[in-house]
Amino acid sequence: MRESCTRLRTQSGMTLVELMVVLGIIVVLGAAIYPSLGNVLQVTGSKGAAEQVASAIRLARQFAITRGTNHCIRFGATPSTHFQVRLAPDDTNCTGAVVDEDDIGHGLAVLNPANLSIIFNPIGNVRNFTPGNPTVTLDVNTNPASCQMQVLVTLYGGVRAKTGVGC
Repeated sequence: MRESCTRLRTQSGMTLVELMVVLGIIVVLGAAIYPSLGNVLQVTGSKGAAEQVASAIRLARQFAITRGTNHCIRFGATPSTHFQVRLAPDDTNCTGAVVDEDDIGHGLAVLNPANLSIIFNPIGNVRNFTPGNPTVTLDVNTNPASCQMQVLVTLYGGVRAKTGVGC
């Protein structure tokens, strides 16, 4: 009886050779995937920049609505990595006191249009769009250029970030 018990025992586990083969396969797959990860990081950075710009525009609109006065957001010369939310004395000028300002961050910038100001009235509508042009498109990009994103602003204050060129 003892003899049959010892024959039923089996060894389980992996040998060193099997472990090295599995690790080799993982290394080969990782090396194949690595080049595409650089593009993913750039695309993610661009999307983040577009969402940050859209959020800043929404903030300016929120100030206008909650405070019951015209407020605007102003981006400087291109590429603009900085924005200011200001009081707007009228429907055409973004020259009032600065309410909030910040950088877009990580070298990300608004590329187009240059020296853009968007003025919101107390009900959240945009006041300074040219007649017949119901939207403005901001092009947001990384440095170096990889994936251009767009932020669309409508006449009624709607803001949306969308995928642009090269994504």
